Amino acid sequence: MKKHLLLIPLLVFSLNISAQMEMDSTEVFHNALIKYSNGDEKEQVVYFRVKDPASLQRKLQVADKEYYESRVNAGKRVQFRKLENYKPKEVEYVKIENGPTFRTSKYADLSELGLGSIPKKYLLHEIVGGKLQIYMIYFDPPLEPGKEFSRQEQLAKVVEYSDLIIAKGDETGKNLEAAKIDGFISDNEEIYQAYQNGEYPKVKAAYGSLLKGEAYDPLNNLDALIKIVNDYNQASN
Repeated sequence: MKKHLLLIPLLVFSLNISAQMEMDSTEVFHNALIKYSNGDEKEQVVYFRVKDPASLQRKLQVADKEYYESRVNAGKRVQFRKLENYKPKEVEYVKIENGPTFRTSKYADLSELGLGSIPKKYLLHEIVGGKLQIYMIYFDPPLEPGKEFSRQEQLAKVVEYSDLIIAKGDETGKNLEAAKIDGFISDNEEIYQAYQNGEYPKVKAAYGSLLKGEAYDPLNNLDALIKIVNDYNQASN
């Protein structure tokens, strides 16, 4: 997967993802509302590192709230062997207090060959929910042993090694680099005609072609993408 460098540092966090920026990157336990695939909804404490959101995509680690608070009040560390582990298929969503929401969705990396192109379930960072959804997916940056990064540099790396996923309903999400937005909005005549008539010029320029080339940088037009997806979802209700 190709990484995308931002022209404006941390542009993505200046949009509706700013809540993640406000979280303390040194804090790793956060209150969250979690809904499981069996229908249970619980307020628990989730292990989540702002500088490593990719880890939550693959595995949810939670602590019982009463146990967590008892350890904190006693000045003791939380024992990781006490954490409960869940796969994405066992979870519907994780809403982190004062932070992002992660929702389980299927995704296939169409730029990969072999097993990489098989749809899998991930807990993806939800940017827009509804009939048409936009998610952020994160990839592990290469290791740089012995090098220390400031908080700003760590967050910049998170954004640098990320990409956008678009999905409709329960269908498998697609990487926007390998998808054309026309096919996702064409079933709503009002929005599709507005799009064709040039009312969403940034969206058409950034996401209206399958041949995006080396200059493709989806995050620079994320605000425009969020608007058309919100308009589509509202018009589809």
